[in-house]
Formats: sequence, C-alpha cells, structure tokens
Amino acid sequence: MTAPVNYAPLYEPPAPVVDWNPLAQIVQIFAEDNGWPYYPLAVAQPLPGTIFRDRNGKPRFMQRSVNIVRIPGPPLTEIGNSFYTEIAVGNQFTQSWGYVALELDTGAPPLVLVNQQLAPRSPLPSLPDVRPMPFKNQDRFLLYADPGAFAWADWLFDDEMQALLDDGTLGFHVEIAGGSLFLYAPHPLAVPDPAVWQRVLTLISALRARLGGRLPEPSAPIASPRPPVPNEPPYASAPIPATTDGNAPIPEPAALPMRSNELAVNFRRTWVVWALVLAGGVVAGGASIIVSALR
Repeated sequence: MTAPVNYAPLYEPPAPVVDWNPLAQIVQIFAEDNGWPYYPLAVAQPLPGTIFRDRNGKPRFMQRSVNIVRIPGPPLTEIGNSFYTEIAVGNQFTQSWGYVALELDTGAPPLVLVNQQLAPRSPLPSLPDVRPMPFKNQDRFLLYADPGAFAWADWLFDDEMQALLDDGTLGFHVEIAGGSLFLYAPHPLAVPDPAVWQRVLTLISALRARLGGRLPEPSAPIASPRPPVPNEPPYASAPIPATTDGNAPIPEPAALPMRSNELAVNFRRTWVVWALVLAGGVVAGGASIIVSALR
C-alpha cells in the first residue's frame, strides 16, 4: 500500500526564507516531504501537448514552466504551471495554464476533450482539425477525435469521470498526445493550497486506476465522486467493435492534424484593442471638428 500524501507543509507553511519566493518554497517543501522531485523552472519543455507546442509541433513562443513537481513512476506524472507568449494586433500577451502530464504505459488514441464551461473564456490554443462531436449528448464536453476513438473515449470518460473533470469549482480540458494524457486548467495547479492538490490527486488516481497504474491516495476524502475501476482495456493495432463484457473497445491510434485556435484565444483582446483604436479615432475626429468650428 502506498503511503498517504503528507499535506502538513501546506496546512502549516514554513517560515519564509529571504530571497526565496514564499509560494514556490511551500510547493517545494511539500513535494520533497513526499519524496517527489521539484524543479523551479524549465524553458525547454519537451512535452507534446497543445499548451507547449503549436499546431506544427514547434515550441510556443517563450514557453516556460515553473513549480514543476514530478511523481516518480513508472509511469511518470508531472504537475506544474506553464506560460507562453501570444502575439495579437502587434501586442504580446502571456497565456498561463496549470497542467498535469500523465505518461501512459498502455496504448491510447489521440484526442482532445474540451470543457465547454471553460472554452469561452479559456480556449485551447490549438485543436484537432476534425469535426467535433458533443460528448454523450451533453453540453459539458466536446470531443475531438477520429470516429474510431469515440467508443474508447466513451469508456474512459463516463459520467463519473466527467464529474471529476469538472466539479463546478475546478475544471479541466483533456488531451491525449504523444503517449501522454494531459489535463489543462486555466490557472496554476502547483500552488500551496491543499484543496487544489487533493482535487488534482483524486482525479489523477481515478485516471490511473482506469488506465492502469496508481498514485498515492489523498489522505482525506473530498466531495468528489470516485469512479469504479473497470477491467483494463485490451489494446489492438486496428479498430474492434464495442464489446459487451465491460472492457473498452480500442481504436487504431493515429496522430491527429491540428489547427490553430488563436482567433478564439485572442478574440477579446483583439476586440478591445480595435475598440480603443476606434474610440481614439472618434475622439480625434471630434476634436478636429471642434477646432475647425472655432476658427
């Protein structure tokens, strides 16, 4: 049995150290007290997820990650806060995400599961260039995947797993790419808040139990439903039909083409900038008319 998580450094933070970011200090001590490596900064993030790389697979402009906590595997789990710089109408804006990267030791199809409650204000910067599908006839999530992956996604993201992915207080987008499953939140996750860590570790444990491999259980339960652990799905190199024995149907894995979603990311910023330019033009025009009338 895996030892429970020690949350003491989060509930009773240590005294601040001079010239040390107090929030990063608490996260580092929390990680190290649990035997998890901590890294303050990475500027050459090798992860393949959409918040790290553009639609062509190139690192995003000024991409960097901070407060990185790695829970040793196999398979490896990484939790951190990521940033990159977006350029819109000649201005630079910082995009920030909290992320979880779960290295997978079993096959899984590439897909993106968009949380439709988050998407209007925190859209992902790239999306698969395939037709999206409302998931399980609900308005909570939108699935981007090859049709052969729908049954597999239906098995993994059942109603209970969807409740874990968005409990009304903390929600996530999901991506599977490059042999890893990513969770993206529109705010930092590696923070000195025990409620956030309990929430994240509960979700990770549920996903690991479903896909194979477990993480330490939170030391105290929180008000989120826990999904049952079904049989581990078989894996095949070609699609197979849906089964009736409780196992998951497995599609053929294939990389998904990606398209930029920058218009959605920068829509509000672009609108504000052009509104200010237009307002400035109106003011300047009005002043010019007034000056001309006074002459």
